[in-house]
Amino acid sequence: MELVETYRDTTNSVRDLYIANISLEMNDTMRTLTIFASILLPLTLVASIYGMNGLDLNSLAKIPFGFIAVLISMAVIMSAMIYLFKKKKWIIFRGNKALPKHN
Repeated sequence: MELVETYRDTTNSVRDLYIANISLEMNDTMRTLTIFASILLPLTLVASIYGMNGLDLNSLAKIPFGFIAVLISMAVIMSAMIYLFKKKKWIIFRGNKALPKHN
């Protein structure tokens, strides 16, 4: 009977370890999704506000200055957020991949 209780405790410990490992992997995935969502959210806001005014697609040869300014501001926002995340070491660039920091 004592041997059965020992096996039960061992099995419960292994199961708890497995659940903790799965939880840690899910935290890494959620961190990655949060970082990318945080980068894309301001860009979506700027594009949606600028999109309310509309852009004449019939005369693309005459690109308005506002369109270029919005593109530049979106690039600056995206670069600043990537720099901020990289500085805080929330994103680590490994080769061609941007990965979250592993604890």
